[in-house]
Amino acid sequence: MSLRTRTVSISALVFTWLYLVHEVAAAELVAVINKNVGDQEIWGVLTSPMDLHGPVIAKVKAGERFIAVAFPTDELWPVYLQSGVRGWMPREKIRPLSNARLPKLAFRREDVLQWATGEPAEAVHQNVDYGRIVEQAITGDPKALTEFFDSGRFMDGAAAEAHDEVTWGVFHLVGDEKFSRFVRDASTRTQKIVKDYLTNPGVSYPISKPIPYVRRYFPKTYRLIFRKPQQ
Repeated sequence: MSLRTRTVSISALVFTWLYLVHEVAAAELVAVINKNVGDQEIWGVLTSPMDLHGPVIAKVKAGERFIAVAFPTDELWPVYLQSGVRGWMPREKIRPLSNARLPKLAFRREDVLQWATGEPAEAVHQNVDYGRIVEQAITGDPKALTEFFDSGRFMDGAAAEAHDEVTWGVFHLVGDEKFSRFVRDASTRTQKIVKDYLTNPGVSYPISKPIPYVRRYFPKTYRLIFRKPQQ
């Protein structure tokens, strides 16, 4: 499996690599920086998960909550900020908050469009402009969303994993109101594809339990994809 570096975001492929190499149980949690730490730097691109430093892409202020993924044996943990920035932070600087509800993830449009230029774009047929589809799907356009979800069937391996990451980003950027209307009017086949994606922990990373997350933050979409079929 190849590792790709990104200037403003972390690839799900890197985290998959961490799972496979370390074989440890990772868990997402809400955290703040330790009280004895000033503004903490967030590091961006790492050439491998073993690097101990990278370019500074953001800073976390005291009291600012963020999502961290705890890999017990690693010195660096992936972190997700409410600004949409994602990067790495030394675990000794992180203080987990007990019983805190995971916030809704934030995604930046430019990040998702950048992700769409890699493996997924290379995997689909030459007459399919994957980047254009993603750009239009982000707006909530039903036709583009249908094309987007259908394009996943052309992918496997690294391309499929990258497409999963793009899918989770597109879902968040479209938002519950527009996305639920798309699901409501979609064909039964497309509705099933959407449900399969949105309930797959491999797609929803770093959220390990996507169903309660979707129920909390995308209630209209949740009701549609889990509604009982008419008799």
